[in-house]
Amino acid sequence: MRSFQNNINKKIVGLRSSDPKAYWSLLNKYSSEKKETLFNISSQVFYEHFVKLNQNVDSDNGDFF
Repeated sequence: MRSFQNNINKKIVGLRSSDPKAYWSLLNKYSSEKKETLFNISSQVFYEHFVKLNQNVDSDNGDFF
């Protein structure tokens, strides 16, 4: 798996300046695979995640920075 990722990274770096059309095709090919998994998140899980982010973890000192 790691060698596969290294090969893809090498292709991306090489194609960026030599063949922009192939570069963007390769990026879009692999980015579409990740988009499918993002939509499997339920609205409840999404909501709970942001509720947890907005909770004040350190409420004793009042220092937010």
